[in-house]
Amino acid sequence: MFIQDSIRELLLDPILDETLSLPVDDFVLNTADGSIALGASLRMAPDGDGLQLDLRDSAGRDLRSFFASGFRIQEKDSLNASGVLGNKLRVDFCKIWPPHISTTRPIGEVHASSAVVQLERLIIPPTGSDSQTRDQIRENLDRINPQRPPARLEEREADNIPRFEHIAVFRNTRLQFFNRGVEWTESHPFWGERRGSRDRTWDGEALGGKFSLKQAGKHLEVGFRHEGGSDDEARQRFDALLHAVAYTHAIFPWPTFVQRRLDWRVMEQSLRVVSQTQGRMVPLREKDGFTDPNAPTNLISSVAGLFHGIEENKNGDLLQAMWVFRGADSRLAPQPLQMAMICSVIEGLRSGLVERKVPPVAFTDLRTEALQWISGLESVTTCADRLGMIKRLNRVVENWNYYDRRVEWDDAFLSLFPGRDDWVRELFKLFNKHRHGPAHGDFSAGAKIDPHASLDALGRLAGLINLIVAAKAGYTGSILESPLSDRRIDLQ
Repeated sequence: MFIQDSIRELLLDPILDETLSLPVDDFVLNTADGSIALGASLRMAPDGDGLQLDLRDSAGRDLRSFFASGFRIQEKDSLNASGVLGNKLRVDFCKIWPPHISTTRPIGEVHASSAVVQLERLIIPPTGSDSQTRDQIRENLDRINPQRPPARLEEREADNIPRFEHIAVFRNTRLQFFNRGVEWTESHPFWGERRGSRDRTWDGEALGGKFSLKQAGKHLEVGFRHEGGSDDEARQRFDALLHAVAYTHAIFPWPTFVQRRLDWRVMEQSLRVVSQTQGRMVPLREKDGFTDPNAPTNLISSVAGLFHGIEENKNGDLLQAMWVFRGADSRLAPQPLQMAMICSVIEGLRSGLVERKVPPVAFTDLRTEALQWISGLESVTTCADRLGMIKRLNRVVENWNYYDRRVEWDDAFLSLFPGRDDWVRELFKLFNKHRHGPAHGDFSAGAKIDPHASLDALGRLAGLINLIVAAKAGYTGSILESPLSDRRIDLQ
């Protein structure tokens, strides 16, 4: 897997170090009225979340007028642009939003204007060898030099590399477990040979291919290789793997850099800046990679299969639930807010697992008998106040639904965790106890409980989310019952 030196030097490394600031040559903004050349420079947002462009116009035009204006900013209001970085790297700027800072000021007899805009993504189109397949590169080399010697051993081995290669980089992410490192050998005719290893890695297999997670400084690199499928299907496979890696590492599934290659040719190469803060609500810890060497790979592979195989609309629901879960995994959030968000995620996952069926005959018979009894009360009642209460009772029984929260809980989780009926019902009591207060606006409810018990409940309910996802994915093996304790459960 190869990332161009110019991309690393000009963009990726400065973004990871949060030092990005460089001019953009030949900057052209594509507007509804045509292409407009402007002065521009690229930098990271002051809070480290997003990329910004500082635009300048020596003609003094109002830069806000190039963007659509309205009461609400919509996706169609964004613009695209292109430019050159470092005199050698052409890039496309995607989804540039209307300026949040814009000025127009006189300088002598002329006017100048400037604006600060936010952009969502930076695309790097392939150039040179990156736009060619391996076979095309080899043909060109043979044409340039027909006497070229036969391919070396490493070149012949490269022929066995799978057709699809992907790499992604997550900022500020620590590798959760490792099973090897990057080995190096140094040879010198005077000083001799030295060997060693660096950069912890975890290597495994998932979705019909091989993946490797590497700790590169403070950041996590994810590599994936596989055969077969179309380019669109390969992208879906890689996205599913990234979601699984995010799940096991308590991060958002938003990498800073993504590159996808097919037969060496670059199919996608993009950068975006997101404020990535790794949480602590993980399903496995570092020692799990030693006590059960198969657990991390099996968990990543199973969860990747879940994201890849689930229906598209349900996949979106699951992703949104996991994003809320990651948002709750913040030490800056007060505990009542964390509890409310975690309980809302459990509600969503439970609703997605419930399959509503026709209520049992015993339930419908009981409701019919109750309605008949209420009808009998109504026929012999003359008091107006009592009659009003009887009518209210009749409406309650008419709307009585077999699937209340407890029934749905049992329906969703008893089959998901076979043989753990008592544990499932114990967690329901815990969930109901801590959900009720925040759900009804009583955020002081947690303060009335022993703080240690409240923290334990937070960890167990967070662990339940990890367990639901793992069990739904078909994972079998050890997993933390709570990310705040050391107790583990073996899923069967």
